[in-house]
Amino acid sequence: MDNISQFSFILVEIFGLTVSFILYYTTFKSHQKSSKNVEIFVMSMFLVSVFGFLAIYIDNYTLFISFGNFFASLLALFHFREEKVFSNSSFLKYLIAVSIVSIPFGYSNIGDDILYLNTLSSTIFILISINLFNLFIKVRNTNILFFALTYFILGIHSLVFYYIDGYHISKLLTYLVLFYILLRNLNETDSQKKELRNFYKEYKRAIEHGSIVSKTDKNGLITYANEGFIEISGYSENELIGRSHSILKDSETPVDHYNDLWKTISNGQIWKGTLRNVAKTGEYFHVRIVIVPIFDKSSYISEYIAYREDITELVNSQRELKDIHNRDSLTNLGNRYKLFSDLVLKGDTLLALVNIDSFKEVNDFYGEDIGDEIIRETGEFIQRKVGRYKFRVYRVQADEFAIIPSQFFPDIKKFRAIIVNIIEDTKTHKFILGNFEIFINVSAGISSGKGKKVFKRADIALKTAKKNKVDVLNYSPDLKIEEIYESNLIWTRKIKLAIAEDRIVPYFQPIYDLKEGRATKFEVLMRLITKDGRVISPFSFLDIAKKSKLYFQLTAIIFDKVVQEMQRYPNYEFSMNLSSEDIMNSSFIHYIKKEVKKLNIGSRLIFEIVESEGIENFEEVDEFISWAKSAGVRIAIDDFGTGYSNFTYLIKLEADFVKIDGSMIKNIDTDKNSRAVVEAILQFTKRTEMKVVAEFVASRNIFQIVDELNIDFAQGYFIDMPRASIDEINKTLNL
Repeated sequence: MDNISQFSFILVEIFGLTVSFILYYTTFKSHQKSSKNVEIFVMSMFLVSVFGFLAIYIDNYTLFISFGNFFASLLALFHFREEKVFSNSSFLKYLIAVSIVSIPFGYSNIGDDILYLNTLSSTIFILISINLFNLFIKVRNTNILFFALTYFILGIHSLVFYYIDGYHISKLLTYLVLFYILLRNLNETDSQKKELRNFYKEYKRAIEHGSIVSKTDKNGLITYANEGFIEISGYSENELIGRSHSILKDSETPVDHYNDLWKTISNGQIWKGTLRNVAKTGEYFHVRIVIVPIFDKSSYISEYIAYREDITELVNSQRELKDIHNRDSLTNLGNRYKLFSDLVLKGDTLLALVNIDSFKEVNDFYGEDIGDEIIRETGEFIQRKVGRYKFRVYRVQADEFAIIPSQFFPDIKKFRAIIVNIIEDTKTHKFILGNFEIFINVSAGISSGKGKKVFKRADIALKTAKKNKVDVLNYSPDLKIEEIYESNLIWTRKIKLAIAEDRIVPYFQPIYDLKEGRATKFEVLMRLITKDGRVISPFSFLDIAKKSKLYFQLTAIIFDKVVQEMQRYPNYEFSMNLSSEDIMNSSFIHYIKKEVKKLNIGSRLIFEIVESEGIENFEEVDEFISWAKSAGVRIAIDDFGTGYSNFTYLIKLEADFVKIDGSMIKNIDTDKNSRAVVEAILQFTKRTEMKVVAEFVASRNIFQIVDELNIDFAQGYFIDMPRASIDEINKTLNL
């Protein structure tokens, strides 16, 4: 090797050594896993450079450099195999290719050894480059393209080394491409780090200001609390640091709840849930909480961080709503809904239904105000009489009360004796109301059993007692209740005849858009028209229709007639009631889907889900809801607030509209509690962007309050009553 060639070799290898050493050290210091391929590549080049540099001072330098190229290619090959860049089949192909290349060199001299090593190195480098080119085509990552190009140059370099004295020029080109790749990779890494730091900073600031945050060490001792946590807990930062969260522990929360929490996070998993905590002032607050374990470099838990959301207002609103809808507003007793809830929980029990005789005449004679006072005082009187027995009293409808034991009470004879005494005492009790002294009589029916069955039996016993003018009657299968069956048969015949004579019709009640100042929607209500022209609401015949298997026929008739109205009035939307039974009827739903698709009316159709608390298996209605959404049909929840669980149903049913139950709206101008609950519901719906309809808007005063509360729609007799004709409604609309 002449002096000039030796000098150029030295320059190239010094450049390669310096660049590869500096860049490898830089990538190593960066601790970036994404630079692993770069590190291996630099190590390969460093190895080639070392061998190349030392070879300058060794007599048989070509063999030495050939070994360097070969070791570098093997390092790259096995690295990519370990990183699973290559599949098992690709790796097998490499081995086969290397084996084939090795065949001609089975018996060779030293010169052939040099050619053999360089041929193997070239084969491996070029096969790696081909594989990386294929990978680039799939993922379109330019770094992979540059790696593929560089490995290809290395492959060519290994071949030309044996034949061309100026091979170090190709090696220099390889170093330059490598240098460009590494600079590009490091710049991208620095940019990503900077973006990540900025994102983390903004994310942390958002969490700090928007959440209630605390951190603890691995033993559960608080090491950090943000302002939100300090404010809600009532403790200062000094009082919190170094103490456990047990200072906020609610003694009524089951221990298993906390055990589950600790078991989850101790195993390195995230725990999510809700907790009731106690502030320093002794007040309760409720939080939705996420606790995340934080790991150190050795993958051991070093601390925990907890993010909380204050849901106290929502929980209190739900509790108020539950209390209001479990309680009769006139007597402050449990209502019908509360009774049925308790009956489900109690299992076998005794029940007495007590009804005021001839209350309609009392109400008509003395007036509704006196009638309300009689109801209230009768409830108080019954409650006083059964108080020592720890019985529960409910008002189940206008003039009817229910009594059940709060604890297991097996003696039905003793229970009957207590009820008889109440009735006898009621007969002699003088109700003094203003200038009136009023006496009343009551009747009772008694039964035993479970759930709704015990109520139905008591109701049969009560009706039989009143019919036979008996004060108290126990239910028995031998009771003569033929009149009930006879009545059902009569109504079944009436319904069938009404269907045959086309006397099942829709009535329409306008839904007034308070933003636009006009009626934009109509609720569809089923009516039966008698032969003499009287209008009968479905309250009188719907249960019988279900028992006689005529219900779905009625619903289909109404749907067909609504479709006709939709075609006559293309500028209006129509809201139709569907029960859980309707949704579960596959043939009926199939018919609806077909008609909606054929007539393209989905965008003007709203389905009001009634009796949503009766839906037990939401998975079975998912398909219907999904179809409705895809067809443009919107979903409304009727009578929202009549059940505590309606909040859950709202989310599960993906409601677009919420119709607030009329029992709250009709008292909103006189009852602060009703207004407070309505306002709480509005806060909930605003978060979920659901539209709200206020039902039972019966006066201008209520209408104005509904408008002030920024409710979206109003419906009720103040706007207009249900009518058979939309044209008639447009003529008589009060607004």
